[in-house]
Amino acid sequence: MQKEPEGETDSQKNSQDSSKQTQKKRSKKGLLIAVILCFLIAGAGYHFYQKSLEREVPNLVNKSFDSAKAEAAGDDDSLVLVELDQAYSDTVKKGNIISQDIKAGTILKKGDTIRVTVSKGALVTIPDVAGKKKAKAKETITNAKLIMKVSDRKWSDKVAKGKVISQDKKAGEKIEEGNTISVVISKGVEQVKVPKVEGETLEEAQKALKKAKLKVDSSRTYSSSVEEGKIISQSIASGKTVDKNTTVKVVISLGKEPEPEPVYRPSSSSSSSGSSSSGRKSYRRSGSSSSSSRKSSGSKKKSSGGGDSINNWNLVN
Repeated sequence: MQKEPEGETDSQKNSQDSSKQTQKKRSKKGLLIAVILCFLIAGAGYHFYQKSLEREVPNLVNKSFDSAKAEAAGDDDSLVLVELDQAYSDTVKKGNIISQDIKAGTILKKGDTIRVTVSKGALVTIPDVAGKKKAKAKETITNAKLIMKVSDRKWSDKVAKGKVISQDKKAGEKIEEGNTISVVISKGVEQVKVPKVEGETLEEAQKALKKAKLKVDSSRTYSSSVEEGKIISQSIASGKTVDKNTTVKVVISLGKEPEPEPVYRPSSSSSSSGSSSSGRKSYRRSGSSSSSSRKSSGSKKKSSGGGDSINNWNLVN
């Protein structure tokens, strides 16, 4: 057998070693490039991921708390809205947001919190509606950004029917808008029924009318049908409804009218010397009069016996 030359063998070996080294370098370079690409891709991914978590703070002022909360949360509950405080405001409606602790346009991360101050509404002055008609009182209270409620209706001797007697909150004081003012409305003068007092004594009538919240005024006259001391009639019929404290006039019987006293008339034949009667005189005392009856002076005529005698008088009824 023939042997190959040793020079050729060494050359081949060197060529193979060089090829291997080149391959190793290429492998390392490719690996480095791959690693760098992986870092770049990961960095870009992380950047985009971070960007996906960012949220811009919206302007929530003057919006209702519920609508602002929904807007901040979005579709993925990105931002959380929390009520920090409440305050009075003349410009922001009650329940709406006055201010927010993070300015609109600020970038936050998903899940961050925005704190807001909510309006309690304006402080308004309580109007005075006492004595006003119900409709006018309601209009006045509504214009003051308050609510009117009728809490009761009562009789009143001073306030006309349908008008406000009183209100539960003092006029002139400050109160939150939207509060309720309770009022009492007048039913007018109390209405009562007149009792029957005919046939009763004055004392009994007074008790009955007083109990019915009525007043009494009395007069007296004769009656042939109602016994003395009992009431003949009343000015307002029993059962009728009238204002409290109305006066009921009653007429009380004095009993039967007394018979008239006799009337005395002088006779036509009576005469006296030196004088003559030119007419008749009659005197009557009324049954209710207590004065003494009057006497008529007649002419005197001397009798043959020398004594005075009274002329004859006829008794007539």
